[in-house]
Amino acid sequence: HSWRDRLDAAVVVSALTGQGIDDLLVDVDLALAETREHLSLHLPYAQSGMLDRIEREGRIIAIEYKVDGIHVEAEVPRVLSGNMKKYARASGHE
Repeated sequence: HSWRDRLDAAVVVSALTGQGIDDLLVDVDLALAETREHLSLHLPYAQSGMLDRIEREGRIIAIEYKVDGIHVEAEVPRVLSGNMKKYARASGHE
């Protein structure tokens, strides 16, 4: 990319006043959204160790411990999501 491309993507932030911080946070959220995937998972208790990995590398949105396993809503890096899709819950499943 040329310096002009980088300049167009730049966000100006003032360290003194904090002006521009909100714009920077929006841009960071958008950039991260492109690299993450939202998953609804049903983890067997035998796979509860995955929760640690999700917390380290992603973000747990909601978690519910049920008799049949752990129901988790999470955002994880796309590179990690492939390993977890076998535990995906069907949409609207309770």
